[in-house]
Amino acid sequence: MTAGIWTDILSVVWKEWRELFQQRSLRGGLSNWLIMVALIGIVLPLQSGALWVSQPMVLLVWAWPPVLGVMWIVADSFAGERERHTLETLLASRLPDRAILFGKILMAVMYGLSMELAGLLVGLVTVNLSAGGGELLLYPGGVLVGVLAISLLAILLVSSLGVFASLRAPTVRAAYQKMGIVFIILFLAPTILLPMIPEETMASIRALLGGLVVDQVMLAGAGILLVLDIVLLFLAMGRFQRARMILD
Repeated sequence: MTAGIWTDILSVVWKEWRELFQQRSLRGGLSNWLIMVALIGIVLPLQSGALWVSQPMVLLVWAWPPVLGVMWIVADSFAGERERHTLETLLASRLPDRAILFGKILMAVMYGLSMELAGLLVGLVTVNLSAGGGELLLYPGGVLVGVLAISLLAILLVSSLGVFASLRAPTVRAAYQKMGIVFIILFLAPTILLPMIPEETMASIRALLGGLVVDQVMLAGAGILLVLDIVLLFLAMGRFQRARMILD
């Protein structure tokens, strides 16, 4: 991308940040951010105790709050503009299509990642005060990098999915419901399909997973998320058609 495109993308990011933190509802940007940081940084470390830093899988399992935290934000990306009757103005601007699309996705990613970083920092303070026992507890370096990478890719996935759903949705609620359906299917599918797998196959799968180390799990998860991110980004680029959106 050229410097001009990046300038346009950052212009969209700044516009989105300004509008996000001007919201005063419970779902407003600052309220949502503070609630999720409190969940990641206070509630979950208090429940986990010293395991919060000593068991890498605990951190990995609890990497989902920022993902949920960006869902409403990205559902609002285009559907919210449509509801507020500002979409026509945005689409009629000189900004290129990719600057508008990537700017909205980048803002959501920055929002979610800042939530994760702040939550992990507060969580470190919380676990040291509550379970440190006079000893300084720190995240393992490699695990911290892996968790942040997984979080980044998961947030990008949800941001791309949310923008994709929001592009043609008439309302924010409709876009949010579309995303909710996808996540329900993703969560329910294993519940329905796992009992159908023969016990011999499940035993082989458990043996395979039992032999994996955390680094391998993170690497595999990151690879899957990266592929999904790329696919969704290309789908969103194909779905973003300025002329049709203006007519809608």
